[in-house]
Amino acid sequence: MSAAQPPETGRPEGSGAESPPAPVPAPPPPPIPPPPSAGAPVTQTPLWSGAPASDTVVERLPEATWKWWEALVVYVAANVVTAVVLVLMQAAGLIDLTANDGPSYVATLIVGELAFAICVLFWIRVVHGTAPLWVLGPPTQPLRDLAAGIPSGLGLYVLAFVVGVAVAYVYQLFTGHQPSSPDQVPLAVTGPWLWITGFGVVFLAPFGEELLFRGMLYRGLRRGLAVWPAALISAALFSLGHLQGWSFFVLLPPLFCVGVGLALLYERRGSLLASMSAHATFNLIGFVFIFTSRR
Repeated sequence: MSAAQPPETGRPEGSGAESPPAPVPAPPPPPIPPPPSAGAPVTQTPLWSGAPASDTVVERLPEATWKWWEALVVYVAANVVTAVVLVLMQAAGLIDLTANDGPSYVATLIVGELAFAICVLFWIRVVHGTAPLWVLGPPTQPLRDLAAGIPSGLGLYVLAFVVGVAVAYVYQLFTGHQPSSPDQVPLAVTGPWLWITGFGVVFLAPFGEELLFRGMLYRGLRRGLAVWPAALISAALFSLGHLQGWSFFVLLPPLFCVGVGLALLYERRGSLLASMSAHATFNLIGFVFIFTSRR
């Protein structure tokens, strides 16, 4: 071999054996995908699927830290708080609970709904140490929540009306007479007290009841149940929570349907503002009929 010629590749000079092959470099690792953006849309399983709660619950809300039965404890606690406050108001001469007049009815309405809201927020904030608004579903898209809630409330009123007519028909079919109409707002509530009642019915009642029945009760049920069982159970307790006498039994089926609709809307939007606006729209329509009948 002349000095101008290079040695043969892979065969050392003066040796008849082949040299081992050169090592092949390992392929580079695959790139690590970037973390998902905080504003990326969340894919949700449809409400009508029978998937367990962990697959269908609104993922942008943190998991509820309470059990469903704790909502019943809060309901009882709120009624106790309401009774104590009303007794103190009676002792101070501000109202007369035996009169069933405007001041006593308005006081019961306002104190009761505020007690629901305060007890729910206290229980979640203090007992469970979580941030109430974020856990229960804050309105991240207020205009869309209102746009979904207002027509939903109108639709729920139509549904409740149809169910109410069917209930009255079945009742008359079996008893031979129409059911007695429940006195939702006493006739003694007139004048300015009726206006204040309207404020409580349209604004305070949706606020307190949605915090309790959807925000706390329904979310607690969704820890272990799919959408429909949780909606049906929460709606049943929601309707029973409005029972104030035998005449109110005819309202249970319509209110049950309303409770199911509010739960499904809350599940779909993940915001209490949507169910609150639907609830407020439903109550507003009903109060308008009561108000016009008293003039």
